[in-house]
Amino acid sequence: MSDFLIYEKEGAVVTLTMNEPEKRNPLSASATFSNVVIGMSRAAEMMLTGDTIDARKALEWNLVSQVVPLDQLMTAAREMAGRIAQNPSHSIRLTKRLMRESLRAPLETVLELSAVYQAVSHKTPDHTEAVNAFLEKRAPQYS
Repeated sequence: MSDFLIYEKEGAVVTLTMNEPEKRNPLSASATFSNVVIGMSRAAEMMLTGDTIDARKALEWNLVSQVVPLDQLMTAAREMAGRIAQNPSHSIRLTKRLMRESLRAPLETVLELSAVYQAVSHKTPDHTEAVNAFLEKRAPQYS
């Protein structure tokens, strides 16, 4: 599964068994993460039957982050990508890693890892830039 998904309204469908090889692979990413996102019973139904859902229901079930009309799909995706790209790349990588780790690790481990990542991030040039930008009341310019 992706970090976030944006689906178009007209005719979009979501399936957790995207292709034939995945239907035969019980260790696919869909099997691993979908039950956390949408619950075991919904995930099992979709994975075992191959049923699809429309974009509106995918949004309701938190499988996608937003649904937009087809003619606005690329604009919305680029806008989201631009907002993400304004942040420090190092912090983005660590945040994504921590989010993925939180799916399988105990809370204590995730909190420890979070503290480590925060300490590591404080040593980066981007952190120095963020602090300076805050003090100077300007937008940060990350590397």
